[in-house]
Amino acid sequence: MRVYITDTYKRTAPIKLYQEYGSYVTHDGMQYDLNAMFRYISGGNAILKIMKISDLDWILSYSKPDKVREKKANPKYPIIVTKDTNEGKLVVLDGLHRLSKSKKLGGKYMLGLVYS
Repeated sequence: MRVYITDTYKRTAPIKLYQEYGSYVTHDGMQYDLNAMFRYISGGNAILKIMKISDLDWILSYSKPDKVREKKANPKYPIIVTKDTNEGKLVVLDGLHRLSKSKKLGGKYMLGLVYS
């Protein structure tokens, strides 16, 4: 199977991503405002890549996905990752349940938006 994607994630329709006020993700002392991140990505400022699940699943040792949310998760939508500046690993900022579900379904790759 061949997958063709463009380098930059751009949509013709607005992306309706939002979290309630005050929603943050924290990794290694760095706090990410999810709504600010979604606004940035909605402007076409993130790179869409095919990512190996094996490069991302290390986070599942530290975060346990909720089973109900995992069941409802749709892995066809890209997750949002950033690169850890200390270790160089990719860190999942949004999409833990999609990642977990993809792995349980035997997936090897998934789409991800790189946020920097």
